[in-house]
Order: sequence, then structure tokens, then C-alpha cells
Amino acid sequence: MRFKNGKPKKTPSVMIRYFDRNTEVVFDLEAEELRTIPRELTGRERPWRIDSWRFKEGKTLPELQRAFALFMAEARASDPATAKGVWAGH
Repeated sequence: MRFKNGKPKKTPSVMIRYFDRNTEVVFDLEAEELRTIPRELTGRERPWRIDSWRFKEGKTLPELQRAFALFMAEARASDPATAKGVWAGH
């Protein structure tokens, strides 16, 4: 995707990301520093996130297959001529 002046857009219009839920960052008040601690998984985590300029908010999914299917559907439905960046105002 490009701007009218021909320069490429640097912000994606559709994005897929993975967030690792095995650890958690907490602030230790006694040591006054951030610490990473292991986290017990419940099985209900939704680590995959799809962001699109067409969504008001991103969508989270538990499985890669479903997340990738949604990502591909958004990429196909997104018209490059009218697409905005992911974080453009809605």
C-alpha cells in the first residue's frame, strides 16, 4: 500500500500477533523492579490477536488455525486503495 505521493505506508492495515501467556511481568515493591514470574495456564487463554482497520477493537482467538483464517479473510476483504492503518481513528 502506498500514499498518494508514492511513498509506502509503514503501518499495516491487517495484523496477526501472538502473546505468550506462560509468564507474567509484575512489579516487586520490595526490590523496586520488574520481575517475570511463571503463570499457571487455565486452558481458556486467547493468545492470538487479529487487528484490522475494519475492526473497532482487535479480536482474540485461542487457536492459530482460526486466527489465521480470520487474518486471511480480512486481508482479502481489505481494499488496498481505501485501507487505513491499523491504529487509524474509527
